[in-house]
Amino acid sequence: MYLKKITLFMFMSVVFVFLLPSLSQASTPDFNSVQQKVSQKCKYNPQTEYGKFIPYQTGNCLLTNAALELEVPAEIVKAVATKESIDWQQFKNGEPILSGDGGIGIMQITVYPAADEENLKKNAIFNIYSGVKRLKDYLTVPVGSNQSAPLVQKDDPAASYLERWYFSALRYNGIKPENSPLAICEGNGERNSGAYQEELFELIKTDEGKGIQDINTKIALIDMKPADFTYTCKTSENITFNKTDFKLNAQMTETKHLFNKNDTLITFNEDAADPKIRQGATGSSPVVKAGKGIVVKPTGEFVYDSSAGSSNHFVWYPVQVKDSQTKGYVASSYLKRILTRLEGASRYHTAAEISKEGWKQSDTVVLATGRDFPDALSGTPLAAKYHAPLLLIDGKSKTIQSKNNLPAKQEITRLGAKKVIILGGNGAIPLEVEGELRGLGLSVTRISGSNRFETSAKIAESLPSTTAIVATGRNFPDAISVAAYASKKGYPILLSEVDTIPEKIKKSLTTISKTVVIGGENAISAKVFNELKSKNAIRISGKNRYETSIQVAQQLKLGQNEIFTARGDQFPDALSGAVLASKNNASVLLVNDTSSKTLIDKYQSATILGGQGAVNADIEKEMISLLKN
Repeated sequence: MYLKKITLFMFMSVVFVFLLPSLSQASTPDFNSVQQKVSQKCKYNPQTEYGKFIPYQTGNCLLTNAALELEVPAEIVKAVATKESIDWQQFKNGEPILSGDGGIGIMQITVYPAADEENLKKNAIFNIYSGVKRLKDYLTVPVGSNQSAPLVQKDDPAASYLERWYFSALRYNGIKPENSPLAICEGNGERNSGAYQEELFELIKTDEGKGIQDINTKIALIDMKPADFTYTCKTSENITFNKTDFKLNAQMTETKHLFNKNDTLITFNEDAADPKIRQGATGSSPVVKAGKGIVVKPTGEFVYDSSAGSSNHFVWYPVQVKDSQTKGYVASSYLKRILTRLEGASRYHTAAEISKEGWKQSDTVVLATGRDFPDALSGTPLAAKYHAPLLLIDGKSKTIQSKNNLPAKQEITRLGAKKVIILGGNGAIPLEVEGELRGLGLSVTRISGSNRFETSAKIAESLPSTTAIVATGRNFPDAISVAAYASKKGYPILLSEVDTIPEKIKKSLTTISKTVVIGGENAISAKVFNELKSKNAIRISGKNRYETSIQVAQQLKLGQNEIFTARGDQFPDALSGAVLASKNNASVLLVNDTSSKTLIDKYQSATILGGQGAVNADIEKEMISLLKN
């Protein structure tokens, strides 16, 4: 960090000593676990490598994997490391690099507990970890003691999108007037191109020379005005943020380091040059195929540039051209995700795959039966409240070890969960399964009622809100369409009969001042709707389940980047998928062979929930055609 680090010491120390632990300990993996994984991935032992030169692609590996473990976009981490230490070196002449203003090592750490000093000097992985952790903490830690952190598109997933990190990058260097996003003191309020974070995003854009990433972000479209910031010019006082929720007037730029086997990608370049598929993972390798919009599938994990002297920041993906035998490597910067399909051998395996896609770790897991829909649909907002995946259990089996239940058990173990919330009674998930979970050392809570309506009401008790969603409890499509929205907003989903409001639901409605009814009069009758008018009811519906789904996505808007799709006449895949959609700030659109899919082309990517038996290859092909254009 090159900005007057000593003058920042007092302010930054206060933030880290008193504010970070409660936020960081639960959400950030500990250093020892990160070091073990990074060291193994990069074949780098900090003890034996002390004092030695770090080859550039080894540095690329260290920075990339530390970023991935802490769920910070690797592009951001590598740009910060370049700003702080252009050659990504921890040592010079065999000794730790110490800058004149106190910065240590690759990430130029200036504020730290005294006990960390030797590790910051001697251990490159610890130095990188500390810098990445600071970036992550700065995303949400309050400014000073009482001001919320400024955020760009706060509802979109931070791990996925680069623009989300604009203010975190600013704070990494210091919230001083020289890093003001706008040139207020000297200028007419235009963008301050000399600010640390502006220069950092320019590095991400670099397409020549050392440190190529070649990714154009949309930070110029962050909606900011001079009135959003207050400070005294030519002083070292901190910027006061008069606004903390900033909008981006464009779709966001997705990180290029999270592509996997579930994804469909296209070759992509905003510049004139055609992206190239090469025989090997380096720019000098022969070209196999060139062009924009070539549809490819990753065939393995990314690798680093095979040229020993390469200083490229991007990585290389092994790919195969879709519906072709053509294979090769594409630089990550020239790939764009358009489609993801999450599928497993059964509904229970699909739920586990959805969990793997969205969660590296979770203290809590929510379980529901996979044989019926009401409990899981009512429970999606509850899972979102606990930032937890929703896994499915086969209620016909009385053991967690059965073929259908093993995926859930394995996910609970992988996630490191400590608490399980079971939705529904013994008929949904047997007491024997609950007992086995307790035997694994898990804390287990069950939420259930005498029927689906009472269970819905009991789940609502854990979701304090003055707004509720009302949907029929006798069919699933309407509730599936709205589940992601309800989960994102923290609204309970109250299930009703078509012509009457169950007594337990009426009791839940006593604390509600606004209701959103989903579906037409065949789902929720005019009689019930009229009863809900005292709760400021509005109705969202279409001529069928697919049109209703479109109306929900348009009228109850979530993010503008991605949309999820699920089969409209089956429920299992969408149950778990709605929680992930909420996490990704995405609506769920119901589809079949003949339903309208034109809404999809308003997004830059889509996720299909389920395999070919749910959403077939023809629908997938239609979606790819809409998304690649």
